[in-house]
This record gives sequence, C-alpha cells and structure tokens, in this order.
Amino acid sequence: MSKFDFQKRFPDSPFAYRLHNFVFLFDKIADDVLQREHDITLSQLVVLKILTHKKDCKQKNIAENLHMTEGAISRQIERLRERGLITRTTNKNNRREHEINCTEEGMSVREDAMKTLSKEMAFIGKALNDNEMEHFENAIEKLHACVVNYTNS
Repeated sequence: MSKFDFQKRFPDSPFAYRLHNFVFLFDKIADDVLQREHDITLSQLVVLKILTHKKDCKQKNIAENLHMTEGAISRQIERLRERGLITRTTNKNNRREHEINCTEEGMSVREDAMKTLSKEMAFIGKALNDNEMEHFENAIEKLHACVVNYTNS
C-alpha cells in the first residue's frame, strides 16, 4: 500500500471541494426528483432499500449501516410509517426495541423510485465511457471501504 499525502498529491487542487459539491448536487437532484415523483427523499429511499433486504430490522442497525444517528433515522422511519411504507412493531422480548419491516406498498414505491432515479440520473453515465465508468466505480468502492474502515477504527 502506498503512502498517500493529500497535500502533496493535491497541493492547489479543489479536489475535496469538487467531491463534496458533486455529492451535494447529486443528492439534491435525486431528492428533487424523488419528492416530485414519489413524495419520498433519497434518505427514505435508502432506508426502504435496506428494509427490502432485511426482515425485522432494528433502528440501530439501519443507523449504523447508513452511518447516521438514530435520531436522524427515527425521523425518516416515522415519515415512512405514516405513509404506510413500513411497519414498526415492538419487540416482545425487549419493549424498548422496535422491529421495522417494509410493506408491500413500500416495496412497490422503492422499485418505482429506483427506476425513476436511474432514468433521471442517466445523464451522469454519458460523461464517462465504459472504461472510465468501470475505473470510477472501482475507485469509489475502494475509497468507500477505506473511509468506512477509518471511521470504524
């Protein structure tokens, strides 16, 4: 593994700003289209995505998976519950714990929202050729794993 010196590699580069700005704008575009078309936010869509793959999920597990606070997740869960997209039941063995599941309606909204998002964000894929996109995806995966490992240590 090579030693990475951020300052030497990017002495005058706006790398961090551009990365932050890209993510901010991506999230904004996604939120706008999801709210307009499906009345959900990107954060809520990510929660639905997790719940379609995990049954009887705990709020704490969702928060840990998304690297968010339980308070932030609690607000998203409550909004999704109010719309009937998820259920939240009290754990019979531990009354302070809730089991959260996606409803059929929630699964349907998630599927439709993912299709809408994919269609709306297709313009990004046009900026890179197939080889560049593959390298970009690999680099993002590596950087994500690195940052997750750093935050977990």
